[in-house]
Amino acid sequence: MSGIITTIPGALSRGLFAIAAVGLFYYTKCNAVMGEDFCNALSGNDRRVLQQQTDSFLRTLNAGANQQENITAIIQWLSAHPCVSQVKAGHGMLRSDPPVKEFFVTMKDSPGGSVTIGVEFAPDKLKFHTK
Repeated sequence: MSGIITTIPGALSRGLFAIAAVGLFYYTKCNAVMGEDFCNALSGNDRRVLQQQTDSFLRTLNAGANQQENITAIIQWLSAHPCVSQVKAGHGMLRSDPPVKEFFVTMKDSPGGSVTIGVEFAPDKLKFHTK
């Protein structure tokens, strides 16, 4: 009986490992597809897809947290895309309600130009600013 008891936890741990491995595989594949979608939208200036992708990320941030931490997280997220060579945050906030922070994204295949992405910093939520 003790042999059965010791093999059950081993089988469970192998099963959990397999589930975790499959989950990690799909997670990385989804992130790769999302990154590709973002890059295609960025190069094609597809504001609808940019909004969907950006808002999806912004929902993971805490709007009530330190504003500079959120700005840093946004810069890191934008910079992590394979098509992006540089991201700069604009100085200050645009005077609007809610205030908007602009991020200037330079793509690897067009070093001379940049795409501007605005993020609304409302007290209770962050969202893509459609211009």
